[in-house]
Amino acid sequence: MKKLILMSFLLIGLLITVSSVYAQTEDELITSGDLKYESEDYQGAVDDYTQALAINPENPYTLTSRGNCYFYMQNYESAVADFSKAIEVNPDYFEAIKNRAEAYRWLRNYENAIKDYDTILEIEPENPPALGNRGLSKYYLKQYSESISDFNKSLELDDTKFRFIWFRGKAYYRLGDTVNAINDFTLALNLSPNTSEIFYDRANVHLDLQQYDKAVEDLTNAITINPEDDVYYQDRGYAYEGLAKFQEAVNDYEIALSLNPQKLEEKLKPRIELLKQKLQEINDANKQN
Repeated sequence: MKKLILMSFLLIGLLITVSSVYAQTEDELITSGDLKYESEDYQGAVDDYTQALAINPENPYTLTSRGNCYFYMQNYESAVADFSKAIEVNPDYFEAIKNRAEAYRWLRNYENAIKDYDTILEIEPENPPALGNRGLSKYYLKQYSESISDFNKSLELDDTKFRFIWFRGKAYYRLGDTVNAINDFTLALNLSPNTSEIFYDRANVHLDLQQYDKAVEDLTNAITINPEDDVYYQDRGYAYEGLAKFQEAVNDYEIALSLNPQKLEEKLKPRIELLKQKLQEINDANKQN
C-alpha cells in the first residue's frame, strides 16, 4: 500500500514536471501570436494573445495586438474593448489610441473617433492620416466646413490620398460649391481612375448644373467599371432625358429595372411607359411630315 502511494506521488510529480517543461511563457506566447499575426492567421494570434493575457492581463502590448487582430477580423467592438483596456493600463499608449480611433470610425461612432483623433493630433499635429480620417468623421457628422479644413491640412502634408480629395469634393458639393467639388472629383480620378463612385459623384454635380452630356460621359465610365449598379443606369437615363434622347433613356431605365425589379418597378415602369408614348408620338409626327 505504501509503495502504491509512493508511486502515485512520483507519477503526479512527473506530470507536474512535464507540464512545466511544455508550458509556454508569456513572451513565447506573444512571439507566437506576433508570427501568426504577420502571416494573417488572426484567429490563431488571438488564441495565443489570450493565453498570454491569462498570465499577464495588463500588458498593453498584448491587449493592443489582440485588438489589432479583432480589427482585421472586423470584430470592431472587441477591438475597441482591447484598445480601451490597453489605454486604461497606459493612457499614453499611442498605438492603442490610434487604432481605437479607426475602430470607432468603422463602428460609425464618429464622436468618439474624433476624440481619439484629437488626442493623436495633440501628440502629432502633422499626422496626415489622422487629419484626413478626422475629416472623414466630421463629414459623416455633416460638419462639412470643419471636414474641409482637416482635409486641407492633411493634403498639404500628403497630396496623394485620393479618398481625402474625393471626400473634400463631396463636402464642397454639400455646401453648394460645385466648382470646387468638380475640381476635387477630377483630381481624385487622376489618382484613382477606376473608382466608379467618384465618376458617379461628379455626374451628380453635372446633373445639378444641367450639363447632361458630361453627366452621361461620367455615368458611362461608372457603368464600365461597375455594370451591376442600377443607380448608374437610372441617373444616366435621367441625363439622356435632359438631352431629349428618349430611346436611350428607356434602354437605361429598363436595365436598371432588370437589375433591381422589386425596388424600382413602381418608380420606373410608369416612367418607361410615358417615354414610350412620347417616342410613339414623335414617330407619328415624323411620318405625317
